[in-house]
Amino acid sequence: MEPPATNTPYAPPTMPQEAPPAPRYAPPQCGARCRDGHACKAPALLWKRRCRMHGGGSTGARTPEGRAKVLACLAAGRARQLARRTGATDRHEAPRADELAAG
Repeated sequence: MEPPATNTPYAPPTMPQEAPPAPRYAPPQCGARCRDGHACKAPALLWKRRCRMHGGGSTGARTPEGRAKVLACLAAGRARQLARRTGATDRHEAPRADELAAG
């Protein structure tokens, strides 16, 4: 097809542009100050404000009281899980873990 005979330059018809891709979710950056002074750009841990290198995660209980509490919560959670699996409606109806292991 020949361009029109005018003084304006010929521009072919443009195709409609595709929509830009939706932005991907990026977790917030840590932002802690590093030793050289710049802000840390590592992604923050889930539901936290800092990354794994700047205090985002827990290392667990250190004191004997804390460890005992963790074990008690673990045993209670295991009992609830067993109760759901066995169909017990009351937590006292659920078999104990040592009873299940024994027989």
